[in-house]
Amino acid sequence: MKIAIILSLVCLAAMGQVQVTVPANVVIHLAGQPSGTRSINNSRSAPADSPVLVNIPLVAGQTLQFEATGAVDGSGPDGREGCNDSFSAELGVARVDAPCRSLVGVFLSDTSRAQPLNLDFRGDAKNLPVLRPLLQQPFFVGSGVTDQGDRRGVVVPTGATRLYLGPIAFGSSTGSFVVRVGVRPAVEIPANPVRVSGMSMIHLAQQGPGVASRNGGSSPMSSPAVANLPLVGGQVLRIVASGSVDGTGPDGRPGCNTNQSAEFSIARIDTRCRALLGVFVSETTRTQPPALNFTGATRDAVRVEPLLQQPFLIGSGFTDAGELKQFVVPQGATQLMFGVNGTSSSPGSFIATVSPDVPSTPTLQRSGITRAAGFGGGALAAGSIASLFGTNFAPSTASATVVPLPVQIGQTRVYFNLRPAPLYFTSAGQVNAQIPWELSNETGVQVVVVRNGAASLPVSLPLGPASPGIFLVKENAGVVVNANTGQLVDSQSGVDRGQALVVYASGLGAVNGSVASGVPSSSTELEPTRQPVEAILRSGGQTVALPVLFAGSAPGFIGVNQVNLLVPSNAPTGVGSLILRTAGNESNSVLIAIQ
Repeated sequence: MKIAIILSLVCLAAMGQVQVTVPANVVIHLAGQPSGTRSINNSRSAPADSPVLVNIPLVAGQTLQFEATGAVDGSGPDGREGCNDSFSAELGVARVDAPCRSLVGVFLSDTSRAQPLNLDFRGDAKNLPVLRPLLQQPFFVGSGVTDQGDRRGVVVPTGATRLYLGPIAFGSSTGSFVVRVGVRPAVEIPANPVRVSGMSMIHLAQQGPGVASRNGGSSPMSSPAVANLPLVGGQVLRIVASGSVDGTGPDGRPGCNTNQSAEFSIARIDTRCRALLGVFVSETTRTQPPALNFTGATRDAVRVEPLLQQPFLIGSGFTDAGELKQFVVPQGATQLMFGVNGTSSSPGSFIATVSPDVPSTPTLQRSGITRAAGFGGGALAAGSIASLFGTNFAPSTASATVVPLPVQIGQTRVYFNLRPAPLYFTSAGQVNAQIPWELSNETGVQVVVVRNGAASLPVSLPLGPASPGIFLVKENAGVVVNANTGQLVDSQSGVDRGQALVVYASGLGAVNGSVASGVPSSSTELEPTRQPVEAILRSGGQTVALPVLFAGSAPGFIGVNQVNLLVPSNAPTGVGSLILRTAGNESNSVLIAIQ
């Protein structure tokens, strides 16, 4: 395997930010109100209790990012855990339900509009990666970060001229939040695999903004998720799902059945509570079809052939016997959408992956994810380079030519859960990708390879704090360099006692420093590993620890570690095997000769 070494750093343009302080006593419903206006929400009045105006230019469709710190009544901007509160609708501003003492915002225009529908942030809504509030519709800001550690994006609605911020708190509350608001690039929402929020309502399929469903929620926040892949009538899809909603997996809660009634020409469906649903729609609305009932034996059917606008049960995508289900695309279908048989306040989400059952669909081998350094399996580490093996990954071999590394080369992408992975190169049978640093706290992920919208069936990958591996130039010969001569050291070309070695590896785990996925490590500041790294030489029946002078990110490299070693004066001469050890895990061994 050839390793492209990219030495140039990328200078990222700093985005302008506006910083404001939001006191505890202000109420969001007094936004834009003249002096003397009183609010029924805890009897407050303008201007003393008016929310804070953020002096930032607003452009429709632009995405804003929030970073909030501080405390109100001892609670941070995400609010008090296990406590929810609401502010009633008034003065043209909608009602909002959100965690107690949390930070909320609202967009206004220069002309008052009809009062919009209220938003409910007691469930999964506060973890949506993108919010699209309407004018006069308060939305959850919180700390600006979801429970999964993602920066939330908030899209500016058409006509917005002002943005206000305030907490869900009382007039007697104390404290304040410090909030930074800035413009960010549009947030990418993966369309296969797909995140399906627990509050996604299947009957809001194709409905415009501000439409309420009798089954709960309103568009766009409760609209179903959309899978973006070509649909062919009669084609069989394999749809596999993981995750939980209300503590229940995608097959739904045993012993609990409920329904979502027919509306907007989408048929009624009966199935288990919190189960994952799907519906095929076309560009033209058809007559409402009959309902499907999945409360009986149909729930475990291997082959499901729904009509257009006829919701169907997906569940985990497997029967009770573990057989992979088949979902047949109806003629005329142009979109596949996902929802949950839940409520507008259901917490949690599912990840659904759509894999067409055709020869061109990528296939990821079940044991086909290894370290790129040494090709070892088992739990891999975030930030390291992984090699994925299978079929139909790409039409030809191609390598990344820019930094930061792209998340797509040609038609090919790789996802770890819902995070796109930076790619080094792609080919028909192998892809090399960096496991995103953002997964450092995860213990396992689902990995899929996507080509032209069609995804492989997901493969589970355990993650750990470290998975050391030494890069190879050939079998048993590692990328081990004599620091004095710059020559490779192996079983034929040796190194003298007292000299230093530089070992190139991957998977040594978290480092100190500002690392980012797909971006070269610093060439000016050292980034040492947080976990100690040992170097062990086994030769002639002896085991010797080689002093480690430095272990961390290889300066200017992406996903590569560098370990500087000293060959001690008492090291046994001859050919021995060298390994690295950290966090209780050992690397592959490489042969070196000591002279």
